[in-house]
Amino acid sequence: MTDQIWTRQKGERSKAFHLFCIYRDLGPTRSIEKVRLKFGESKGESISSTQLEKYSSNNNWVERSEAYDDYVDERQREKNINAIENMNERQAEDAVLIQKEALDDLQDATEDERSMASLESRKNAAARTWKIGVDAERLARGVATEKVEQSGTIKQRHSGSIDTANSLMKDPKYIQAKRKAMDEYYASSKGKE
Repeated sequence: MTDQIWTRQKGERSKAFHLFCIYRDLGPTRSIEKVRLKFGESKGESISSTQLEKYSSNNNWVERSEAYDDYVDERQREKNINAIENMNERQAEDAVLIQKEALDDLQDATEDERSMASLESRKNAAARTWKIGVDAERLARGVATEKVEQSGTIKQRHSGSIDTANSLMKDPKYIQAKRKAMDEYYASSKGKE
């Protein structure tokens, strides 16, 4: 980490640093007046706004607090990016399981000669489930699910693939296929323990 100017500075007295910490930790709506009130509540002492302004000026409170805000924001963004990447990987793995299950069902339906109507409905259901799994995996991995060719001038507002993924995740067929795949996965993993 580079220079963390929001930490205690060389020669900074305890009281000055304590007051800075109050200021720093107030967040984007911080002010000298809020520090004065908070310090009075916690210590039962009073301190003048003039004295706080001197501390702020002499110890670069504004610059240090902005650096701290930037640091916290960067850490939070990294955490969010990692969470999104983990979520996408989990959902892609779920989608692969759904595809596998759909292909197994399709194979079973093809081998099953019970009745033509039952066979056709099972094949159709397996094919739809497989397609849902493919689309879910592609979305989770950040890849388009369809190719759209357009010509001419088009003005369009688009909220991105998250809306598409959200609608897919609400699809009852997808939910049912995912539950079935996960149930079988958990059942098979318990047998390995």
